[in-house]
Amino acid sequence: MFYHGSHPEHPLRTLKNPKAGVLCSICKACAHPSMAEWCFCMQAGCGYILCCKCSEIEEQLFDIPQVITRNPVLPHEDMSVCLRTRPRSNAHVLCPLYPGRLMIAVSSAKGTLDANEAYYRLRKGGWVNAAHVVRVLPSQQLIEELAKTHLRAEEHHSHEFMALEEILLCIDESFRLMDERSPYGTVMASLTFFPLLQYSSSLHLISSEERTVVVRASLGFIHYLFHFVLEEVSQWMNNVDHRVKTTALTLYVELLGKSLLVARDVAESQIVALPSELGPLITRTAAVVLEILPIVECGTAPFGGATVSLRAPSIATRQVDLAEEQARLFVCCCNMVETTGWLLLHTPTFTYDLKCLRPLRVAVSIVPNSESLERMLCQVVNNALEKMPSLRRRVHDLDVIEVAISLAGRATCAESQMAVFRLISAIAHNSPRNISQSASLVIAPLIQLAMKAWNTVVANAAFDCFAELAYNDPRVDGFRSDSQSEELMLPVCSAALHPQEAPYQMANFYEVGD
Repeated sequence: MFYHGSHPEHPLRTLKNPKAGVLCSICKACAHPSMAEWCFCMQAGCGYILCCKCSEIEEQLFDIPQVITRNPVLPHEDMSVCLRTRPRSNAHVLCPLYPGRLMIAVSSAKGTLDANEAYYRLRKGGWVNAAHVVRVLPSQQLIEELAKTHLRAEEHHSHEFMALEEILLCIDESFRLMDERSPYGTVMASLTFFPLLQYSSSLHLISSEERTVVVRASLGFIHYLFHFVLEEVSQWMNNVDHRVKTTALTLYVELLGKSLLVARDVAESQIVALPSELGPLITRTAAVVLEILPIVECGTAPFGGATVSLRAPSIATRQVDLAEEQARLFVCCCNMVETTGWLLLHTPTFTYDLKCLRPLRVAVSIVPNSESLERMLCQVVNNALEKMPSLRRRVHDLDVIEVAISLAGRATCAESQMAVFRLISAIAHNSPRNISQSASLVIAPLIQLAMKAWNTVVANAAFDCFAELAYNDPRVDGFRSDSQSEELMLPVCSAALHPQEAPYQMANFYEVGD
């Protein structure tokens, strides 16, 4: 009979032939009768069990669990900064430590190979070298309150908001650290986003004075972060071998993704219009995300098919290997491109050109069969055709007709059907010279799509689209004509006006079902 540091309240007893199937309370190893020296708690009903390897570790429980995070000073390419099965440097690696993630440590122990090393055991399992982490809780009051906000939301599912004054202090502290180029600055900013997103997504629930403060602070925060992080990512992309394993992308993707979410929350609230200065930063973010996508697209599928949310608390709840983390980042990047498209579509103050739309088109190619990305591209291009006359002659450079036809073949909602009809209609209206070239490609898929219309609104959009495609009278490109194009308004067909240029438009007949 003896006591162990991981379970000091009850005595343990060693058994040489453990019952098959029982699990170690720490490492979850499965027992077998042939194994020796498993330890069982002698207290009736306790059920605490230790395998022989865990019982050999001389650990001490903390009086209060410690909240720790990866040391921001350590290089992101150092894969020895990781979670291991045992408190020694050559133990099996469970997963890397990711920046900006809070971890809960419950005990400490000396290294079994090097007694000068100290290790922490995490509540969710595994050991981490104490030199690889920094303590967040208990700590100075500001970061301590920030960590408690994450913990309350994760452990108790609390919706209690952090005090607005403290969030503003966290933002100011992030600015100060980033101005000093301290690696702690981006980690502080990443942790600050969770309470800030709680406010930005609930602007209708707070007072008008608080709304003004939140919107002003949020816009200033993300404007600074866009500039800072985009510069950091550009330097990283130019100077680092992309084949080298790294955890840097976790921090960069989350900072940019959360900044886009805040911008979307503010835009959806319709309290104020997003400043036009954010437009170029948002489109540049989409371009940078496309450079990141090929690096992370080789990851495995997220665990259990779980959805990816950047609004969740930054708590490490389980062990995530690098391949799964890359898959999570891939999903995040796709969502970020879609959010960029939403912001371009719903923010009247943003001006953009063909170059700004290319990231959306490239994303559709990188992520095949993504209905949401294809729908967003069709909607944004349709909106751009209305706002930018210069795009009307260059829209075909994006190959959006091919995307629209692809979307027409597998649209699963009325919104996707509407996006297809409206885009084809807009292209036909603004580029009548191309009707004869595109009609043979789009008519059959559009008829099939119209026969599957979800509602009367889609049907009306389909009729409008077919009317544009069937329009045979001479028509000037765009919405306006000038004195130099008056001859195009004469009742003469294009083949007579331009016999060497205008192609013949073949007559096609289609049988429509009852």
